[in-house]
Amino acid sequence: MDTANFDKLQEEKRHSIIKAGILCFGRNGYKKASIADIAAEAGVSKAAIFHYFEAKKNIYLYLYSYAFNELLAGQTEGTDDFFECLEIEIQNRVRLNAKYPGMYEFLLLQTRKKDYENIEELSGLESEIIERSRAILFGKVDWSRFQEGCNRETILNMATWIITGCLSQFSEALAAAEVYSEVKRYAAILKKALYKPEYL
Repeated sequence: MDTANFDKLQEEKRHSIIKAGILCFGRNGYKKASIADIAAEAGVSKAAIFHYFEAKKNIYLYLYSYAFNELLAGQTEGTDDFFECLEIEIQNRVRLNAKYPGMYEFLLLQTRKKDYENIEELSGLESEIIERSRAILFGKVDWSRFQEGCNRETILNMATWIITGCLSQFSEALAAAEVYSEVKRYAAILKKALYKPEYL
């Protein structure tokens, strides 16, 4: 996908389209959001959106990559404590939600993959982003703090399931800040279950 023309736009106009896309996809989901919605929200013509991206799938892929790169850009290196690293991740998401209205809902789409199940390109992009994120966030973790038999990959998967599970289960009933409080509550339970007593 060639986005060179879009990337050359003045920053204000480019960001207005990005914010509009995130808001519309987050509010309506991939299937129901339209180029017309995004154009109206951004204050540009449909023709302009099509000129830059050619299809709805392309702008979604662009925004998907943009959203997670923003997460990565705001992500500081983690500490040697795995659960402090999770706290960093949560705080980063809260900051991003404040910067981009609709970002919380947009990221929530990633836990409901059926909404965009036909976009094959997302699977490879998602794997790449997850690996980059883990390297930054968990690169300094002291894995010896975990009890014997705790596999690193299993621990990482459990943390991911807590985040995505809380987002999926509580998002309709709770505000974003409350959902992230639930993430922290579940993470605290996991810490008590998996850490050696001397690290609690």
